[in-house]
Amino acid sequence: THLVLTIYITIFSIIYFLILWKRIINKNNIKKMMIGTIITLLITSFFWIPLLEHYIQNNYIIFIESSKLNQTIKKEILPVAKIIFPIKSISNGFHTLMFYPTPLSLLLLVITYIQLLQNKIEQKNKKYLLSFLLIIVISILLETNSSIWNLLPNFLKNIQFPWRLNLFIAFSISMISSYGINLIKEKYLNLIIVVIIITLCIQNIYHGLSLKKQPVTNYLDTSITEYISYHEEYLTNKAKQNRFGLSNRPNTIIPNENIEIIKEEFPNIVFKSNSKKEITIEFPRLYYLGYELTNSKKKKIKISESNQGLLEAKINKKDTYTLKYKETPINHIANIFSVIGALIYIKILWKRNTKKCYQNDESVVK
Repeated sequence: THLVLTIYITIFSIIYFLILWKRIINKNNIKKMMIGTIITLLITSFFWIPLLEHYIQNNYIIFIESSKLNQTIKKEILPVAKIIFPIKSISNGFHTLMFYPTPLSLLLLVITYIQLLQNKIEQKNKKYLLSFLLIIVISILLETNSSIWNLLPNFLKNIQFPWRLNLFIAFSISMISSYGINLIKEKYLNLIIVVIIITLCIQNIYHGLSLKKQPVTNYLDTSITEYISYHEEYLTNKAKQNRFGLSNRPNTIIPNENIEIIKEEFPNIVFKSNSKKEITIEFPRLYYLGYELTNSKKKKIKISESNQGLLEAKINKKDTYTLKYKETPINHIANIFSVIGALIYIKILWKRNTKKCYQNDESVVK
């Protein structure tokens, strides 16, 4: 649900690895993990490579540990009941989509651990079940206890909302519940599947109706601050320092005495300058990499960051200009990597399924 959850996924994966390392470490699994890692990195290139490109600029709040993170964590701590049941609202009053365990999965969870306590589960599966139980316990403690966060380093507090860890609780319970289905006699399996489908449908309908519809924002009719993050972590350092100035800044090019807006479709702007001398103009756009400013002859004009953390450029003659968000060349390369990764993954799946079909055909013939 969030970028910083990758940190926690890594931590929980290490816990899982330490518990089951004897079953994981072998030549075949290492090969599969390496291939899977490479494919995952390729497919997600469109995201992490541009993020890395912005990080190298060392210019954005998201990459800096903030003293306010502690306050946010404490504010968003949940009562235990809210972990199991859907959250109706959070501090800002908006409904939010949550991952939470269903009553059916909780029932299967109880069945599984009753069998575990009665020693009716194979020894090789006990560590598997206990590792997911450990993840559930750790997640619940982190979601419901603010004092634990005082002991953790700041980079872990970038999660901001402890309820994001509900993803791990719901996932772990789902994994355990799937095992619980195997413990039930086969004659009841069809009934269980029907109940699961009906439960999921009712749950999704209920949750969909409970979500508060938010109006679509017309960025041309709002101030710049309306389309920045709620916690402002995606601002540049300059924009963060001049946050109050941005709140009161008109949503137009400054200075606008000699500027005529021809067309504006967020985030792009086509405008005409009537100035006969060189002027420095500031756009109502936050400074992010990937914007391009050209004149009527398609000549590129240098863009920089203003003292307000917005896009700024010098134009030196009367002409028509176009500001367009085109992404960076590195971003385009990253998109190509993602497509290549997706194609490789599809090929592997196709080859695997073809091999299975061939083996099934052979077994039928025999």
